[in-house]
Amino acid sequence: FRLARALRPLRLMKRNESMRVIINAVIATLAPVLYVALFSAATLVVFSLIAMGLLRGRMFRCSGTGAEYPAGLAECAGNWVTPSSLVYPRAWDKPPHNFDTFGDSIVTLFRISTLKYVAILHDSVDVTDFDQSPLVNHSLYLSVFFVAYLLIGFVLVMNLFVAFIVEGFNLSKGSSKTDIVYHRLLRQFREHRPREE
Repeated sequence: FRLARALRPLRLMKRNESMRVIINAVIATLAPVLYVALFSAATLVVFSLIAMGLLRGRMFRCSGTGAEYPAGLAECAGNWVTPSSLVYPRAWDKPPHNFDTFGDSIVTLFRISTLKYVAILHDSVDVTDFDQSPLVNHSLYLSVFFVAYLLIGFVLVMNLFVAFIVEGFNLSKGSSKTDIVYHRLLRQFREHRPREE
């Protein structure tokens, strides 16, 4: 019963001409949209590999204070006290968004493509060297990588996606029976209109 109710709009499509035009346009754009999705996936893979080469293992930091730059992994030992007098053990850890593995890199870049990238950008431009604490804006050149990824991986892909959808609607426009009859009549009126002498 529930499945039949869910498919009820498809039965209405037989009677509704505009709904058929929309569905036909969406079906016509499936192949180009698939190409855009493949291009997006290829872009994501390439930029993930580049990000791994630039940032793998360099985003680690000490969880507590006292191991600021130029200190690093060796100084990140023992405990640290918070301003509210709580004692925590120090740990050399990486943020949840990192580029250490291919999977982490893909997920992080996908998050960037959803425009949730501010924390990732800050952590990335602060990297210094392996086993060394971050320093604010130490690696500003890495922001060029993120700008390039946003331009290619987000702006270009979104423009392609929207362009193919609009093109599909434009191609399907004029293919309904009513439009065909209208254009046929219009052509006959043009052919048989009175001529001026």
